[in-house]
Amino acid sequence: LSTFNSQLSITDNVWHHVALNVLRQGAAAVYVDGKRCFSTASANVGSIATNNLILGAHRTTVSQDFGTYAYDHGFKGQLDELRVWNATLNADLLSKNRKVRLTGSEDGLVAYYPFEKKTLDSGNQVVTVGDATDLTGSGHQAEVLTLNSQLSTLNYVDNAPALRTKPTETNVSF
Repeated sequence: LSTFNSQLSITDNVWHHVALNVLRQGAAAVYVDGKRCFSTASANVGSIATNNLILGAHRTTVSQDFGTYAYDHGFKGQLDELRVWNATLNADLLSKNRKVRLTGSEDGLVAYYPFEKKTLDSGNQVVTVGDATDLTGSGHQAEVLTLNSQLSTLNYVDNAPALRTKPTETNVSF
């Protein structure tokens, strides 16, 4: 869905924070930029109790005997990070923390993929490189697949809101 209600569109070529909050005994709600904009019965949201979490596509089973699948409804856009929680997060928490970089050790956080890590180069300058590691320590890795199941590269995007910091100047002389 490109529009959840008449006021919110996520196809405007601007970064958005999208969160799905599922209460298994109640409702599921979608939040865009910290605002609740869509809700449905939690029974309408599939389980993520699986060995593979598919994000950005619809997967159907072609053959259970051979473990083959078909994918459609592919996501078109860029993804800055993925957070999976085993916790209830209300609109205030989602809005407050949507641009905050996590450590991976937050209570209730079960998977966290910021898709980059910062290292120091030989000149002791911070360099950010793409990385598919789950920072919660689970040992899981993210993979990017195209709809025809050809492995793609995981691209680091450095202009996402969560990465924006105040500019700093180094090696400035007065």
